[in-house]
Amino acid sequence: MSERITPYEQENQHDAPRDEVLNAMCQNGWANESGGDTDNSPYGWFARISTTKPELTELVAAFEQEIDAAGLDDINQLLGNFLLVENAGSLKIAEYFTEEEVKADYQRIADAYASWLAESEGFEG
Repeated sequence: MSERITPYEQENQHDAPRDEVLNAMCQNGWANESGGDTDNSPYGWFARISTTKPELTELVAAFEQEIDAAGLDDINQLLGNFLLVENAGSLKIAEYFTEEEVKADYQRIADAYASWLAESEGFEG
C-alpha cells in the first residue's frame, strides 16, 4: 500500500482510474460514511470507504460500467481504506494502512465540519 498521507497533501483530480472509480462508488452510496457540503463549507464534501477482498465480487458487479469507463485494469487497487475530500472543485484522495486510521481522520473532519455548521447557523457547539 502507498505511504499514508492526509487528504490535503495529494491532489488527484480524477487523473487515476482508481480514483475515478472510488469517487463513483462514493457518489453512488458505497461509502461507509459521508458528510459535508461542497457549496458552502470550508471542509467541502468528505467520505470514507474501506473495501475488503470478500467485497470485490459485489463491487465489480455494482460498478462494472464505471470500472470499464475509467480503464481500471487491476480491481485490487480498490482494496483498502480511503478518505475522499472534494472542495472548490478539487478531489483529494488519501489511502490509509488501517480502517482505524481512516475512521480517525474522517471523524476529525466531520467534527470540524459540525463545529463550523453550528457556528454558521448561530449556535454554540
